[in-house]
Amino acid sequence: MKVYIVFPRFTVVNANCVQSVLVAGFPSQSQFAGHSHAMSRHLLPSGVLEDGIQIIVHDFLLNKGSPKSPADIMNGKPQAGRLIESIRGRIEYTLVQRVDVPDSETYKLLERRIKEHGLQVALRLPALGGSTMSIGDHPSVFSSLESLEKSGVMTKLPWGWIIRERMDLLRDASNKMEAVISALSFSRARPDEENPNDSNADTDADVDGDERGPADTSRKVLRRAQKGLIIPMGHNLSLQEPLSYTRKGTRADTKTSPHAFASPLIGLGEFIRFRGKLEDVGVWWRYRIMDDGVTYAVTTT
Repeated sequence: MKVYIVFPRFTVVNANCVQSVLVAGFPSQSQFAGHSHAMSRHLLPSGVLEDGIQIIVHDFLLNKGSPKSPADIMNGKPQAGRLIESIRGRIEYTLVQRVDVPDSETYKLLERRIKEHGLQVALRLPALGGSTMSIGDHPSVFSSLESLEKSGVMTKLPWGWIIRERMDLLRDASNKMEAVISALSFSRARPDEENPNDSNADTDADVDGDERGPADTSRKVLRRAQKGLIIPMGHNLSLQEPLSYTRKGTRADTKTSPHAFASPLIGLGEFIRFRGKLEDVGVWWRYRIMDDGVTYAVTTT
């Protein structure tokens, strides 16, 4: 059965807000997922599986910092400072875990663990590359989404923003561009002999494309109704080498897990308003290995 664990109002200072070499200003989704996974390793009983997290951001303040390279400190030869030393922030957010629990006995064990150790683990573990300063209340467990909504826990939270995945915008743009290129190539290769001036009609038809089926208007309606803020979001990692248990430079206490160098890939996310109720579409983030075998994604699909 699906069980929900609510960690209300984390306050984290000095959170790492660098997502890649070119994108910075907000923590990446992989950091939120990593924070959740770290707590799960300490709190979830055997047999309980993670099935996604929902993130509600209540407050965020980007620090005004300055580079701290040796050249800046010693008034030496001018050089660009390292980004990671200056782009950090203070963030307040609620983390909701969704997990699969096999039976009622395991559920009781999970409840007991969260009650006895949940607050301690939440405060002790670092989060988002920074330090956890506080948590608004003791974590709580709910046996269903209905019981969570009836409890009133979510309505007591401050208003904020839920982070939704919007990779569909990139996919739509890519599909439309491919359709335009195909249409232009078709028009150049086989112009309409009877009416050469009417070639644009074929182009328009191909762009809308019968082969792709009828237009999906649901997402267009969603975009207009939600009026969310679209931002670049780091939620993919591409492996640069095979996973290894003996990679040089790995700390001795992490030899039990495979490691590899990886580079971040940037997608799109959307902030939509939170008004005391969880969303259900495009907001439950989870780790997934993509079909290419080298891309590790934190995705909602």
